[in-house]
This record gives sequence, structure tokens and C-alpha cells, in this order.
Amino acid sequence: MDRFHFWRCWLLVASVALSLQGLTWIYWGSFDPFGIYDGMLAKSLFGSEVFTPEAKVAFAYAVSLLGATDAAFFLLFTFIVMFPFAKREKWSHAAVSSALLLWFVFDSGFSAHVGAWFNIFLVNLPCLIVLGIPLVVTAKDFYGQPIDGQPNDEPKSR
Repeated sequence: MDRFHFWRCWLLVASVALSLQGLTWIYWGSFDPFGIYDGMLAKSLFGSEVFTPEAKVAFAYAVSLLGATDAAFFLLFTFIVMFPFAKREKWSHAAVSSALLLWFVFDSGFSAHVGAWFNIFLVNLPCLIVLGIPLVVTAKDFYGQPIDGQPNDEPKSR
């Protein structure tokens, strides 16, 4: 297996796992079944070790919506990596890379704004590393010199 295929497989496994993780958020109504994240968030937002009963219901609702969005986003990510990314179509690399960076910047920025620094260090940075390294390493396969025998999405002159 060459370098490109290794990192493409890495992205496929990671994106399927992250999509499934989103489905668990819907089932649990939380980011983790042990309440660790919930406790850290309650402390950051409310200065309390636990959510009030009302906040817990609102949090479960929000997490379920986020879980559905996360599952759908990473399912789309999976299909992009599975097909056009495999053909080294430039737009596919640009799409998944820019979507990842957009999420990271805004999610991390808002987390910092509300004082939820733990979210940046426990969730955002690990996800950026797991998905970002393969995207950086494979960038030259999309933006470097065309490889003989590989599809190129450059417009053909008539």
C-alpha cells in the first residue's frame, strides 16, 4: 500500500468512526456515557459540577441535534474521500480540508469565548490532528505535478 492509499484509508476509517460517534450522541443524549464532558461543560458554563434537571434536558436535545449533524457531515466526508478524493480530484481535497478548518476555527473560537477550553484540548485538537495530518500529507497528490495515469480535474482545452 502506497502513502496516498494509507492516508486515504486512515481518513475513511476516521470519518466512519466519527459518523458513528455522532449517532451515539443521539442515543445517549450526551457526548459520553460517563458524564465526564457534561461535568466539565457544566463547570465552564454554570460553575456547577452537574447540570440542573432543566439544563440536562436542553443539553440532551442540543446534543442529539448536533449528533445527527455530525453523523451526516462525516457520512458526506466518507463519500467524498471514498470516490473523488480517491481519484485525486482537487475539489475533494479542498472541500474536506476547508470544512475541517471552518469547523475548527469557529468551534474553537466559540469554546474559548465561553471559557470551555477543555473542548478545544480534548475534542477539537485531537480531531484536527487525526484528520488534518492525512490532509496535509496528501496535499501534494492534489496540488503537485500531475501523476501520469491519474485523473486530473483541470479543464481540457478544446
